[in-house]
Amino acid sequence: MDILVWITSSLLVISKFLDCLTTTRKIQHPNDEQNLIARKMMQRFGMQPVIWGIFGIALLIVGVSHYGVFLAKSMYYSAGYIGLGLLLAVIQFLVAYTNQTGKVSRVIRMVRRHLLGRC
Repeated sequence: MDILVWITSSLLVISKFLDCLTTTRKIQHPNDEQNLIARKMMQRFGMQPVIWGIFGIALLIVGVSHYGVFLAKSMYYSAGYIGLGLLLAVIQFLVAYTNQTGKVSRVIRMVRRHLLGRC
């Protein structure tokens, strides 16, 4: 099970990196950002510091969560981490794909609809 936790953590980091990288290539102005909180932060602090600051925060969250799973030594925590982590990694990979190609997947449309109330 430990190897699956490591793979999940790696996929979370890689997918978030690709999300941030494609975001830097896609966004020309803070108003292009769909996340309202990130947009306001970009207007205040600049696009690159915010994008890579978010990546740093994501690294910290993944690291602390990963460490916590190993400290807990619980199969249930590991399974939960793997399940949720893989779901988040898939969503981040799809966001990076959308950023790169401009093609919005069904999953991203569904997430937008449920979280943002639009499609």
